[in-house]
Amino acid sequence: MDKQKYTGVWTALITPFTDDNKIDYIALKKIIEHQIEGGVTGILVIGTTGESPSLSSTECCELISKAKEYIKGRCLLMAGCGTNCTENTLKKTAAACNSQPDCLLVVNPYYNKPTQKGLYLHFKTVA
Repeated sequence: MDKQKYTGVWTALITPFTDDNKIDYIALKKIIEHQIEGGVTGILVIGTTGESPSLSSTECCELISKAKEYIKGRCLLMAGCGTNCTENTLKKTAAACNSQPDCLLVVNPYYNKPTQKGLYLHFKTVA
């Protein structure tokens, strides 16, 4: 892995919504264009800044796919997949990988307070 490829500025995007609570893909495209024009190395979708707890599995998959389409290889794409449940993280990771992001964001299981061994097993299982 070329670690240098992942250095630089990464922006954790919000997920814009329409008035009827649907993802606003027109606004998302504008936000992505603005970030690319600013020279970011990469963009993170579906992090906690991107309302990850509020999005359905279908919305997450669509959002990653649309972001990949809008980026067109001009910067890197990171998809948030982490949850406080290893099984759910595995499902989200598998679904995200279908859209081929450049990398994934997998977080420590929150609220559960796993031991160091539990953290190791969580990440080992996901990897």
